[in-house]
Amino acid sequence: GSASVEATTHSVNAAVVDTHHQGEMGERLRLAGARVGRLTCSLMWHNTDDLDLHCMTPFDEHIHWNNKKGKRCGGHLDVDMNASDRNLSSMPIENIVW
Repeated sequence: GSASVEATTHSVNAAVVDTHHQGEMGERLRLAGARVGRLTCSLMWHNTDDLDLHCMTPFDEHIHWNNKKGKRCGGHLDVDMNASDRNLSSMPIENIVW
């Protein structure tokens, strides 16, 4: 709901967040309560499949669904949609933020 969106904290100023929340991807990120940071990597798709966003960091850390936080780089997978058959969305999004 909008209460969780309102409570989302970002590590960048409001103008950057507003720019990031434009368009279809931005709307999905906002609705999911995704954070916006100095670096934000997002993936969206248009069915109920479970796609996964992965990132290998300069510290050789692998951020993904089974390791959501990098210990040295500060990256965090904060939105992971369609990981369970219980909460499927046909408008999913995933997000890694620093």
